[in-house]
Amino acid sequence: MRAMQLLVEYADAEVEGLVEDGENKLEPIEITLRYNQIKRILGCEISPERCINILENLGFKKLGGNEAAAKFLVPSFRAYDVTREIDLIEEIARINGYDKIAPTLPNKSQTPTITLAEKVIKKVHESMLSAGLNEIQTSSLIGKPLLDKFKIPYDDINAVKVANAASEDYSMLRQTLAASVLSCMKYNFDNGQKNFWAYEIGRTYLKVAEADEKSSGVKETLVLEGILTGEVQNSKWQIKTNTDFFTVKGIVESLFNELDVTRRIKIVPIQETELAQTHKIFHPYKTAVILLLGKKPQPIGYFGQLHPTLQDKLKLNQDAFLFKVDLDQIISAVKESVPRFKHLPQYPEVRRDLAFIINDNVSSEEIQRVIKGAVKQNIYKGSEIFDVYQGEHVEEGFKSVAFRIKMQDENATLTDEIIDQQMTSVREKLQKTYAQITFRE
Repeated sequence: MRAMQLLVEYADAEVEGLVEDGENKLEPIEITLRYNQIKRILGCEISPERCINILENLGFKKLGGNEAAAKFLVPSFRAYDVTREIDLIEEIARINGYDKIAPTLPNKSQTPTITLAEKVIKKVHESMLSAGLNEIQTSSLIGKPLLDKFKIPYDDINAVKVANAASEDYSMLRQTLAASVLSCMKYNFDNGQKNFWAYEIGRTYLKVAEADEKSSGVKETLVLEGILTGEVQNSKWQIKTNTDFFTVKGIVESLFNELDVTRRIKIVPIQETELAQTHKIFHPYKTAVILLLGKKPQPIGYFGQLHPTLQDKLKLNQDAFLFKVDLDQIISAVKESVPRFKHLPQYPEVRRDLAFIINDNVSSEEIQRVIKGAVKQNIYKGSEIFDVYQGEHVEEGFKSVAFRIKMQDENATLTDEIIDQQMTSVREKLQKTYAQITFRE
C-alpha cells in the first residue's frame, strides 16, 4: 500500500484496482514508550509532544497515553525492524539529531578481565615465537582440490559447505589447518625459501547436528598447527643442522612445560594408537601422538615427519615435519594459579648419575616415574636423561642410558649415608620393575 501511495503522489499513477493474494500473517505490534527512558538512555531531554510528532510522521499510530507513557501501533512495513521500546527510542534519536546528544563518560570504570583462554593463547604465541617459528594466517575457507593435493582425509558428509562458493577452492569451512600450513610451506619452498618454520592458531569447523534457534549445529575447535622444514639455524657462521623429529618434539614439549601441563601429557608412537590408519600423510615410524591423561586418555594432537611418498609427490628434497595441538583441550587442562614466592634454599643440591642397560622398548618417561617413586618426595628434585647409546658392546634390542638424579633437602645438608640409601632404593626399584636391566659402574 505504501508503494502504491508513493506512485500516486509522485509518479501520477492511477490505481485501477487491488488484488490480494496469500495470507497476511503479521500480527499487529503495539509498543509502550516511557518518556523517562528517553532521558535515561539518550542523556538528553526530548518533550513528549516532540516524541509523538516524530513517531506519527514516521507512520506510527498513537493508540493512547498519559503524561508518563504512550502506546503506539507499528506500521506493517516496519514490523520486522521495530519490535521493542528501544527501537522507538532509536527512531526518535535519529530524527531529533544525534548532535543533540551530549557526550558523557560512564560513571563507573571497571578493570578489564583477561580470561584463562586468552592467557593460554598468549603463552602459546610466546612459546612458538621464542622457538623460532613465524605466525601465519590463512583463510577459513578451503576446497577439495587442496585437500586432495596433500592427501588429507576429510568428512564430506559433515562438512560445513558454502551455498554459493566463488570457486571449488573455497567451497567449505576447514576441518583441519594441515592443508593450509602445508600449502604455505610448499609455496615458499617453490620460491626458494628452503627454511620454513611457521605456525597458525585458528578454528576448525565440523557439522555435528542440524541448526536450530539455539545452536548452529557446528562444532568449532581452536587448534595450533605448525610446519617445519630446512635448517635449524639459518646462519653461515654456525654448523648447519637440519630439522629432525627431535627438533619438533622439543618444541612441543617446551610448550607443555610453559603451560605447566607436562604431568597430564603422554607421548606415544602412532603405531600404538588407532590413528595409524587415518593419518597416512605421516611417516609410519617417525610420528607420535599426544595424549591428555585422565580417566580415559584422549588424543589431542600429533607431530611427525611427512610420508616419503607425499614428499616425493610435492617434490620436496628435504624432510618436513608437521605438528598439531588441540588448544581447547589444553585450556581445559591448565589450572590458573597465583604465583607464590618462597625462600631460596640454604643447602646445596646433590646430583648423582646412574647408568644401566635396559630393553629398547622402555621409554625414558617410564624410567623417570620409577625413579621418582623410589626417592623420598621431600628431597626429590627431578631426573633427566643425558646419554643414550646403542651399538657395539650393547646387545641388540637393548640400549645403554644414563640418568642424572637431583636431590635437595631445604632444612639440612644431605649426608653421604642418606644419598647412598636413596640411590640403593632407586636401583632396587628399577631391578624390581624391569627384570632385564644391568647397571653399569
